[in-house]
Amino acid sequence: MKPHPRLIAAAAVALALLAPLAAAKPPPSDIVSPETRRTAVELAQHLTRSPEPVPVPAGLVHPINPAGFDQPDPEELRAAAAAYAKGLGPPPVAGAS
Repeated sequence: MKPHPRLIAAAAVALALLAPLAAAKPPPSDIVSPETRRTAVELAQHLTRSPEPVPVPAGLVHPINPAGFDQPDPEELRAAAAAYAKGLGPPPVAGAS
């Protein structure tokens, strides 16, 4: 049996169309070049770096834990002493909170 001329022509056209695809470059790799990775790592390190705190003046009172914060309030001590004098409570303890 002889091959049909149209079949030969179709095969030739298909081969001509597929030839450029065979010569095409392979798809790019998922692995990025070291230079690109280095740039990304440097940017990430810069973005995650903790900022340097601003120096606080020496005479500034600490807003969270001021000096003497753990000492009892003098007004509360006077009220406790007055209550003790009337026999309504325990004796006030100076220096305790």
